[in-house]
Amino acid sequence: FGCAKTVWNNNSSRFGKFLTLQFSSTGKMEGAVMKTYLLEKSRITSQLPNEQNYHVFYTISKGLADKKEWDVKPAEGFTYLNCTKGSVQWDQFPCDFATLSKAMDFIPDLAGKQEQIWKVLLAVLHLGNAAFKGATEESDAEFVDTSSISMAAKLLGCEPAQLTKAISAQMIKAGLDWISKPNTTSYAQNVKNALSKALY
Repeated sequence: FGCAKTVWNNNSSRFGKFLTLQFSSTGKMEGAVMKTYLLEKSRITSQLPNEQNYHVFYTISKGLADKKEWDVKPAEGFTYLNCTKGSVQWDQFPCDFATLSKAMDFIPDLAGKQEQIWKVLLAVLHLGNAAFKGATEESDAEFVDTSSISMAAKLLGCEPAQLTKAISAQMIKAGLDWISKPNTTSYAQNVKNALSKALY
């Protein structure tokens, strides 16, 4: 979930840790708090040349290929995975889908939650495929088609119209009233990418 292919390493950890040590007034250590965080959220929506997204995205696109109701595509069918046919070196991955699922079965807090996790990850990939039309970046945001955004909404358990509106419009207060203002294509693209990163 937090490892990806970089130009230096096929299985590089993109996690960071922040450690806070707590001391008493006499200088004796009394406690510590460690926070783990994702170093590169930007990797979810774009990667540098010769780099890849997080391993888990490729793993589920291959391992869940039989889930037609979730519209699972091969890795090269998802924009966020930035790959062409044959460019993913599967033998370089640390594990396959079956091994990943089995490993997650050993974590008590994840018991019975794998399907929800796969749905959120696939929703992120479908958000990546939701493209905007418009002659310029300043045009009002409108999706080319609704298939990707509808599938993302289905996987997240919300209405497609709600998700579409959340990405392509914003509410502005004018006096005592709230009005809906269309986002520009550029702004909506940023909203969509920010949502993808937050979901991950």
